[in-house]
Amino acid sequence: MKNGGFSILELVMVIVIIGCSFLGLVVAMQASATNMHKPKVIAIATALAEEQMERMMTISFSSLASQTSQNFSGNMSAYSYTVTVTNIDANDKRVVVTVSNPVINSLSLAMLRTNY
Repeated sequence: MKNGGFSILELVMVIVIIGCSFLGLVVAMQASATNMHKPKVIAIATALAEEQMERMMTISFSSLASQTSQNFSGNMSAYSYTVTVTNIDANDKRVVVTVSNPVINSLSLAMLRTNY
């Protein structure tokens, strides 16, 4: 005689299918949450790089030199920056400011500084 219910095997299969679907949903939500903050981090990194670039403009041409990696202070301590100065010729230097953060890895701004 056949009963009108579900067998244990059918219930286990349903639980496995729902579990796999839920796991995929959690992974998608985590990726979405991580990428949601990325534009804000890029905007902050760009502003910090521009600030360092402006600071490099205030330094005299002869004093321009590369700087090793340094962390920003205060609320921006998750960001660090490096300044690379390359001599092109006697009157031109290439200045690259690179800001790093774990979310975006790095963002660079470059400028040509002249001695005129």
